[in-house]
Amino acid sequence: AGPAALSTEFELQEFARIRFEWASYCSLLLVYYIRRTVRTFYRVRAPRTCTDPTWSPL
Repeated sequence: AGPAALSTEFELQEFARIRFEWASYCSLLLVYYIRRTVRTFYRVRAPRTCTDPTWSPL
């Protein structure tokens, strides 16, 4: 294996690491966006059940 093969191997590892970081970052953004959307949906959907003291889930 010459220096060209070693550099290609290193570039492949670097590219895989960067792609993995981007994938984890995008998944975190997606989870945050879904949670925020669900939270807003419930806040708009059922404000009375959250603020009404007489209403209980049991």
